[in-house]
Amino acid sequence: MTQRLLDACPNVDWRLFVALARYGGFRVPSEACSLRWQDVLWDQDKIVVQSPKGERYGKGERVMPLFPELRPILDEAFEQAQEGDVYCIEKFRRFAVGQTGWVNCSLGSRFVKIIKRAGLTRWPRLFHALRASRETELAQEYPIHVVTAWLGNTPRIALKHYLMVTESDFQKATQKATQSVTQKPTTHPTAGYCKDSQESRKALGNKGLLRKTAGGCSALQPTQVAGTGFEPVTSRL
Repeated sequence: MTQRLLDACPNVDWRLFVALARYGGFRVPSEACSLRWQDVLWDQDKIVVQSPKGERYGKGERVMPLFPELRPILDEAFEQAQEGDVYCIEKFRRFAVGQTGWVNCSLGSRFVKIIKRAGLTRWPRLFHALRASRETELAQEYPIHVVTAWLGNTPRIALKHYLMVTESDFQKATQKATQSVTQKPTTHPTAGYCKDSQESRKALGNKGLLRKTAGGCSALQPTQVAGTGFEPVTSRL
């Protein structure tokens, strides 16, 4: 689905919007439009994310990996950047930022057109869902405190608003169940526990104790006795 979205994007700016949200877990538009070329540390495979939302809580900057899925699209955007461009998505940045925030960056309606062009059905909270998908993927591979440090939220917020149960979770669970059912046992059944026998073996060197415990193992003794008649009492076979 992501590749179909990228193919349906009209230009590299839109491909970068989608990739930053889906592969980088960026908030769109604020973090995506705030990304500068100097924040992309190519040689270290890292990105410094400027977060206007996090700045309100004293976390206006974080460092995350330059994920391999994201790098080709950043490379493409860098090749098409104009000399003197400061921001990775310069065109949107120029008119999107106003005195009250991101007033002119109406991406939703345009993104819906891209979704339709890709032959997909619109989903709720368009860019948030892309970010949530990335956080869910990362949480399956890395500890939650690492993931939330990269994406700029907290474990509590991630669990409440971002992490999802996916179809692959069900497939993984059923595959494990199938493997456990079809796996052949590697050990033979063991004999039942017999306390009397064990105590008797310990007492082999003590005749007096052996006499007291010589009743045998209840698990091996007949449990029923035939009734008394003209013949002597015998065990029922």
